[in-house]
Amino acid sequence: DLNEKQRMAVAQATRPIAPDGCAVTLIQGPPGTGKTHTSVEIVFRWMSELRNARDVLHQAWQEEARAFEMRGEKPPKPPKLEQVLVTGYSNIAVNNIMAGLLRHGVKALRVGHGHGMDTNTLQSESEKDPRWPEVCRLRESYQRQEAGRLAFQIQERLL
Repeated sequence: DLNEKQRMAVAQATRPIAPDGCAVTLIQGPPGTGKTHTSVEIVFRWMSELRNARDVLHQAWQEEARAFEMRGEKPPKPPKLEQVLVTGYSNIAVNNIMAGLLRHGVKALRVGHGHGMDTNTLQSESEKDPRWPEVCRLRESYQRQEAGRLAFQIQERLL
């Protein structure tokens, strides 16, 4: 359940984009005031809205794809609208948001360094995601690049 200020923050963050194009909502407060709980509710509502928009856009895409096929052309790929990137200042904040999203039934993929991640719950949930092998490959590639940069910097300083 959300309190009045949390409900106001959710309403502000999930409102249609203003005519001036402003779409930023800042949620701040001391520890224990419900920022994470509010963030989970906002992301959950965004995901619900995206699913609804996806259904409408998918129908329009099907009609467009048929027109392409009738002209003998390859239709464009259907739009992907069900991804929201959530970041946080700390691993604990991201862990808590992901755990809240999982409780809402949102499929979530937790990406980050192993330390600080809730490996019992979040890592196992992320490993179920079909994108997980690509995340691991990208992480390993990044770590190799960073190791190479570090080795180069050490050589430069010592030689």
